[in-house]
Amino acid sequence: MDATLVDSGQLLVRRPGDVVVQIEPRLVSVDIAAEIYGVSADTIVRLQDDEGLPVVRIGKRRLVPIAGADAWFATLGGDAA
Repeated sequence: MDATLVDSGQLLVRRPGDVVVQIEPRLVSVDIAAEIYGVSADTIVRLQDDEGLPVVRIGKRRLVPIAGADAWFATLGGDAA
């Protein structure tokens, strides 16, 4: 599966047969979260470990719940995205 992040925070997902679907994910990888919030992946991980940014762990994967992250960033007094 090939996915591309678009400005709205949504993903364009290319499925077999060149079908493109636009989705609004509930969980994203650390790398995608870094793109959405305009920081590095290392910063996302540090914020999760040290500052309370929400994290969901599935096996060894570390994911960012978008709704939780938006709410967390909003408590800082700045824009979430």
